Amino acid sequence: MPLAPVDDKGTNFYYEDSGPVDDQGRSELGTLVLIHGGYFNSEINLRIVLLNLRDFHGSTPFSQSELDEIHSDDIEICRNFLKDRANEIAWFLKWYIEKENVPKLNEQQGRRVGGISIATWSAGGCFSISLLGFADSIPGPTRQFFGDYLRSVVLYDPPCFVFGSASLPVQYAPLVDPALSDSQKTEIFPEWVTAYHTHRVSSMLSSQNPYEFPTRADFLQDVASAQDKEPGPTISRIPTEILEGPGKPDALHSSNYDYGQRSLYAGLRERTFR
Repeated sequence: MPLAPVDDKGTNFYYEDSGPVDDQGRSELGTLVLIHGGYFNSEINLRIVLLNLRDFHGSTPFSQSELDEIHSDDIEICRNFLKDRANEIAWFLKWYIEKENVPKLNEQQGRRVGGISIATWSAGGCFSISLLGFADSIPGPTRQFFGDYLRSVVLYDPPCFVFGSASLPVQYAPLVDPALSDSQKTEIFPEWVTAYHTHRVSSMLSSQNPYEFPTRADFLQDVASAQDKEPGPTISRIPTEILEGPGKPDALHSSNYDYGQRSLYAGLRERTFR
């Protein structure tokens, strides 16, 4: 089982690696590190690394004191928690680049090649924002290292809290429903997030000009709040034994960031895009 050290205390990340390409294309090899969300976790010269963060399969669990930090009402404690997670990811990236001799980001025949990209899915976007927003907390030599290798950072389908944005009144999300207990949220979330909803904005979404896209409010106004009966939620059609692999329901609330700390994420957004 491949494990990567992420500090000098014996903490590890579990990861899987698609492996290197042949030597002929090595100088152009791009490496993509994929980080999961909060619940589900060679021909084109692309190497893919799947990374499990703390408290997920194979990686070092959080200690009780770290779990207490996640759910603290003190924003400074939460900020320091995210700084530590950013430094763990930075440590992993530097370790992996050196171990696997990842080629530096460079330009060949007018194309950017080599280097390493990071892509986070769903709520995992908070770790991309943390890595960039807390870059000044990463040791100088490692920051300089990233200057030579970091190709891009992709936030794929992040929820609004990752940017510190409030949920719109027309947008229902069980994870922020005060009427639900944590166990109820964990039970309802998979069905809600894989459900289909009828919408009437296809023509606007077909545009290739981002300035013609609907605003979030306009988009949500045209999305039915009730789930479509046909097809039902995707998760309802997946056998339980298959779901047990990629999902870790208990981590959704035991060891995931506090969705209520929107001011913290808003500050990180400003630090990232300033």
